[in-house]
Amino acid sequence: MIPLFYNVKKKQWFHREKGKAYTWGVLDTPISYLETDTDDETFKTVLHEKQTKLGPVVGILASSSKDAPFTGNTKTFQRFINHVHSHHGFAFVFTRSGIKVDAVDGYTLHPVTHQWIKIRLPYPDFVYNRIPSPDDEDSLEYEENMSWLNEYGIPFFNRSFLSKWETYLLLNHHVHLQPFLPETKRVTSPQVLRQMLKDHGAIILKPTSRSKGSGVLKLERSSNGKLQAFSNAGLDSFEDVTEFWKKRFDHTVRFIAQPFIVRKKIEGLPYDYRVLVQKGPDGWRVSGYGIRCAGKGKLTTHVPSGGTLLPVNMAPLHGERLNRLAIMIGKTLDNALGPICEFSIDLGIDQGNHCWIFEVNSKPMVFDEAPIQREWEKRWFEQVLAITGFSQHDINPLPGTHTIG
Repeated sequence: MIPLFYNVKKKQWFHREKGKAYTWGVLDTPISYLETDTDDETFKTVLHEKQTKLGPVVGILASSSKDAPFTGNTKTFQRFINHVHSHHGFAFVFTRSGIKVDAVDGYTLHPVTHQWIKIRLPYPDFVYNRIPSPDDEDSLEYEENMSWLNEYGIPFFNRSFLSKWETYLLLNHHVHLQPFLPETKRVTSPQVLRQMLKDHGAIILKPTSRSKGSGVLKLERSSNGKLQAFSNAGLDSFEDVTEFWKKRFDHTVRFIAQPFIVRKKIEGLPYDYRVLVQKGPDGWRVSGYGIRCAGKGKLTTHVPSGGTLLPVNMAPLHGERLNRLAIMIGKTLDNALGPICEFSIDLGIDQGNHCWIFEVNSKPMVFDEAPIQREWEKRWFEQVLAITGFSQHDINPLPGTHTIG
């Protein structure tokens, strides 16, 4: 482990190992030697050493903003930065505007104040793509980010959000996954809705590129023949599909339709599972899962929409079967869209004890369960070390690895 120092005012990194020459970052950028520095704004970090290279340097890619240095889930950024720093690496958040010639201006957490601080780093050894929304990925800035990563051979994951429709098509090609997938149709006309309602009685509409239950609707006919549209916001009634299509359907968004599956309930409320899956040195495996229960009168189980967390011992899943399912999904996605390296699955169990895959997400959201968070960070950093070629055997945190110098 080698101590490294940063002068905030001068925007300069240096080491104090006399007679040594060190580099870091994907371009093997040289690090200056400086025997002394009396500036109070200098702080210290301790990095892995791979021969004469220090690291790993981990960049977290976020979106630009007019009102803030970056946008995204800052709590997630903080957790991963703290984990990297406590395990002898260096991590920072950056956006496209921070990429300079042979350097990146980004933001990290100050080791004493724990506030965000602007800092200059070499091009990173690895980039964690946490662009927060599909809309941000549909931009020239995102294309430029991908071109930059490819030009300099910087490894990264995950490339992009998964479209619900495209994911369904990929998984449906796997014969052993087909029994777990609800029938899924693209909603291209009112006729699709009429046929699905005729076949299933009640259906779910989901935007193909949104998350957290945004825009999800349940459609079914009432006893008087009218069409009812139920969402987390409440209930609307329409004369028929034609009226719904004209007055309520959002034609600016692409939707899929699936049968409404009556899930198992706890205390009269439906619940489902959110499963975190990661790839490590030993391959794909489930890192953990949580149970989400729908709020009273709510359609989805997402916590921001009124859902609640339940202890997993209230309805445990079969671990071996869940791992087999996760491995099949992981291999299928990696072969078609890799590198994926992590994803989450939304699973539901119906009244007949059949398991259904509701959704697969390439950028897992925050898990509120602390043990899952810790396992997520641990396995994630194991992947980073493996990808960047740094030591795997010394990843336990030591005191004083990121302190004021």
